[in-house]
Amino acid sequence: MSPYYSHGDFLFILKFFPFFLIKTGRDIVFQHTRYGRMIKRISKVDRVNRVVRAEGFDPNSITEEQIGDIPLSSIEGIGLFKIS
Repeated sequence: MSPYYSHGDFLFILKFFPFFLIKTGRDIVFQHTRYGRMIKRISKVDRVNRVVRAEGFDPNSITEEQIGDIPLSSIEGIGLFKIS
């Protein structure tokens, strides 16, 4: 999560959102089958297959390739703002 998010930060999310709000650069909270709940930043949107790709905020983060495609149904919310 770091350097952008730190332990103790609060991320306010929008749980119900229209598809047009899913875009590159937006932070999402999603449930991954292997890694559990994650916060990442969208790097690619595939509107045809209804999946996104996401990357971490830290160079040591899990890679986009390790995460793989994220189905829209796995997205629990999109980030609105954080409080540190």
